[in-house]
Amino acid sequence: PVIMGPSTFAPGGTGNAFTGGALAYIKYYKEQRPEAWAQIDWVATHQYQNGVRGDLFQAIQGEIGDKPLVQSETHASKDFGPGTLPDPVATSLSLSQLFGAAVNFGTRSWWYFNTIYPNDYTPAGLMQVPNQTNAPSPDASPVPYKQYYAYRQLTSAQPLGADVLDYTASAGRRADVVAFRKAGENTVYVSVTNTEGTGKPIDLTLGEAGGTRVVTQYTIRRTDAANDDAVVADVTPPLGTTTLQVTLPPYSVNTFTIAMGALNATDGEDGPDAAVAALLPAAPNPTAGPTTLRYRLAEPADVELVVYDVLGKQVARVVDRAEGPGTHRVPFDASGLAAGVYVVRLRAGAVVSTQRVVVTR
Repeated sequence: PVIMGPSTFAPGGTGNAFTGGALAYIKYYKEQRPEAWAQIDWVATHQYQNGVRGDLFQAIQGEIGDKPLVQSETHASKDFGPGTLPDPVATSLSLSQLFGAAVNFGTRSWWYFNTIYPNDYTPAGLMQVPNQTNAPSPDASPVPYKQYYAYRQLTSAQPLGADVLDYTASAGRRADVVAFRKAGENTVYVSVTNTEGTGKPIDLTLGEAGGTRVVTQYTIRRTDAANDDAVVADVTPPLGTTTLQVTLPPYSVNTFTIAMGALNATDGEDGPDAAVAALLPAAPNPTAGPTTLRYRLAEPADVELVVYDVLGKQVARVVDRAEGPGTHRVPFDASGLAAGVYVVRLRAGAVVSTQRVVVTR
């Protein structure tokens, strides 16, 4: 394809004919060089600290029409105030906001990442690269910068090869919140950045038409001054929980991985009673052999726990009996299965819940 690659959010300056950044650049070619504009297939952007402004993304989208807008580079250079934060933390927060704005306001992909911190190494980026000025000895391995961990944390929440569903945040689309859900799976990923110097209480609810989804389990990974993409919480909330109430620490990037349970109907109709049963995440998952399937019951129920392949063929009936209340753990050996994705389905009374287990070789 023919690609136009202006620095989308560059501030412009003396001697720059396009001081309005990419928006003016695009308008110029549309108006003054329409024959050239007609040949453009994609617009590839660079993103600077103004890239947290969703209105700029929307304005560019409005100008380019049906041409895809693709994120090709970002510079994590947002200023949080001189002396407020160590540079590594400031750039990881900036990266998170740039990522959120790009995802929420319409870019298609990220090609690579660059940063102005620190300037001691060339090329600057996510890793300290050996064999450069002031770098470690030539045979040393690359050393991650702080923003590497934020980048890994954010992008790993976007499942590879996934059909990712859209979402609507109750407070509108913002640079500090980004979320994903993979089609056909009951897992939601939500990243929230706290750019303030005080704790930030949040309420997180997974809403959809007809009600909210029960949260059966969640983890929190965090990058801040003390953590590098560390798992700081792994929680199984009480049965029937629909809202997570969490206080985010100052200057932190927080990624929630949420196992979504049954719909808790709020439309006045009788919906599935999500408090009756919940299918908990299998562990380990992915697995090359043995794993443990887990589920909880709030009351006695007739239970079926069945494993299917992606074509819907039953490959194992793990449980088929009456069970009492409590948390149940059932071993399952996947060593005889071909590599791929399998669906575990729990039926407990009228409640049905599913999750995917990945088998590797």
